[in-house]
Amino acid sequence: MIPNNNLSILPFYGDVSEQDYKKFQSFGEVYPLIAEKSKLLPFQVRRDTRANVVNKLNLIDFVTGASINILAESQSAGLNLKRFENDGYDLIINPSALILPTQIIKAGQYYLEMGDGVENWFSEVFTVVNNVKGFTRLSYYDRDNLYYSGGHLDYSAPFKNYLYIKTEIGKPEYPFEEEAQKRDGVLFVEKQISEKKYKFEFLCPEYLCDALRVVRMHDYIQILDKGKKYNVENIIFEPKWKDQGNLAVMEVEFECDTIIKKIGKGVVSGGSNGDFNNDFNNDYNN
Repeated sequence: MIPNNNLSILPFYGDVSEQDYKKFQSFGEVYPLIAEKSKLLPFQVRRDTRANVVNKLNLIDFVTGASINILAESQSAGLNLKRFENDGYDLIINPSALILPTQIIKAGQYYLEMGDGVENWFSEVFTVVNNVKGFTRLSYYDRDNLYYSGGHLDYSAPFKNYLYIKTEIGKPEYPFEEEAQKRDGVLFVEKQISEKKYKFEFLCPEYLCDALRVVRMHDYIQILDKGKKYNVENIIFEPKWKDQGNLAVMEVEFECDTIIKKIGKGVVSGGSNGDFNNDFNNDYNN
C-alpha cells in the first residue's frame, strides 16, 4: 500500500524509516496501536503481481530488536496471497480471523518484517496488551470489494477490519428536526424526525486518519464498548490536528437504528363548546 493512500489499520512500508515515530513531528513517540496477544492485526499489502510467495514474516521486538520467525504460525492462522494478474497486482492478506496456534507474542511493542524474495515490507509499530476488554472495538467490512486507483480492499470472507481504541462513549444527544408551515395562525407540522447520536474522541496519527476516512463507506460497522454492541448506521470521523506533534484529536459521531420519523401531525378539534382545555382533560381522563 502506498503510504500516502493507506487504507489498512496496520500499514506496511518499504523501509523502517517511514514508520510514524520517525517523522520529525513525532519526536520519537510511538503511538500505541493496540493489538491482542493471540492475533495479528488485520492488514492487506498490495504488490506488483509476480510468482513469488511470501517467504518471510518476522516479529521484531521494538525495544530489544530480537526477531522471531512467525511465518508458519501466521499462515496457519490465515495469512494468504491472492493474485490478480489481469490487473497487474497481488494482495497479501491477513484476515485476523483465527488465533495464532502458539502463544509466541507477549505484551510489548513490535513490528513485522515481511518479504517475498524480491521486496521487503515493514509494518507500523504496534502495542500488544494482555487484555483488550478495557478498549472500545470498532470493526467494519463491506459486502463487496472496495476499489481505489491501482488496487482494492478484498472483502472475501472472513476479512474484517478492526481497531481497539482507548476512549469513552459520551452521553447521547437527541437532535430534533421539524418541517412545518404556519397558515392562518395555526402551525401545521409536515414532518418530524427524532434522532439519537453518540460521540467519542481519541488521539489518532496520520496513518489511522487515512484508514478511518473510508469507514462510513462500508456496509457493516459495529462498535463494541463495555459489553454494549452498537450496530452503526451512520458515522462521521473529523480529525482536529493539534498545533504541535503528530497526533490529531479524532472526533467521532455515530448513529444506530434509533431514528423516528413521523409524516404529518393530526389536528385535535376543540369540540362544539370551544373549551380546548376541558376537551383535552376529558379526552385524557377517558
